Amino acid sequence: MEFKNIRYSERFDKQHKGTGCYMPGPFWVYRHTMESAWKNIHQNWRNVNWKVKQSAEELIGRDYWSQQPHGGRLALGRCVMYFITHDMLPRSLKVANPGKKGKRHYLPR
Repeated sequence: MEFKNIRYSERFDKQHKGTGCYMPGPFWVYRHTMESAWKNIHQNWRNVNWKVKQSAEELIGRDYWSQQPHGGRLALGRCVMYFITHDMLPRSLKVANPGKKGKRHYLPR
């Protein structure tokens, strides 16, 4: 799947107003968050050390990650999982710790 093919929808309720995407759970992630995650992953991609497990924080970049509120970090992590699940990244990745709750780690397939 390509990034341009993500299907977004409009949502207008008390908590969420605007364009976004439903994630498994179901969780709502805004389009601008998806775009930020995509941009930051690609800017940081060549800095990733593929000899060790990586988290969403490392894939997106620690500087950008640390500037986000807790809810923003959760949304960014969901974006990373979405990109990996839909095989959208330059390198095919898999979850290194499936079944674990909390922070996921990723490795090349």
